[in-house]
Amino acid sequence: MSNSGELEGVGDLKRGLIYIFISDLLSSVFYVSGFITHSASPIVEVVSLLIGLVLAVMALMNLRRGFTTLSSMGKGGSLGASGVMLIVVGLAIALLGILLMFIVLLGGAAVAIMGLVIVIVGFVMIGVGFYSVGSAYNNSTLKIGGILTALFFVPFLPLVGLILDYVGLGEVEGQLRASQASQPGAAPTVSPPTL
Repeated sequence: MSNSGELEGVGDLKRGLIYIFISDLLSSVFYVSGFITHSASPIVEVVSLLIGLVLAVMALMNLRRGFTTLSSMGKGGSLGASGVMLIVVGLAIALLGILLMFIVLLGGAAVAIMGLVIVIVGFVMIGVGFYSVGSAYNNSTLKIGGILTALFFVPFLPLVGLILDYVGLGEVEGQLRASQASQPGAAPTVSPPTL
């Protein structure tokens, strides 16, 4: 049934956003606590870095899977899936550039900057992906969230956009569940709500 596939895709996108929110919250807590105490334990820094890395990987995997699922059903999101891949490639290039800085300072810095530009383009494409999903479902909250997410250079707007993306996905999920329940002859399904 197409609704169940769409629900799965929307659920993946919501989970990806939850991982982003948790990662941002944890990094903010570690940053503020380190700033207040004027010292951060190397162990705490390594652990927070590893947790952030795991959450980032989980976020990207869920976002890519969600965008790919919805795109395959004609519900937008193909640019979002491509944006996730650009972020992965951009991060790899940026990491390579940082490592090269130990050998050739200027050359490594140039490679790192190129990687960061690719990450930014990928993030903008994710915003466009959310907008296209919102357009497919005629959901204005998701469309506005996608636009704000794509405005990567404006402080705080991408965060507001991601929150609106999450709210809009919840609205879409509710519409899909209502549509699924109203189909004649449809057996009731019991599935846990997604985050």
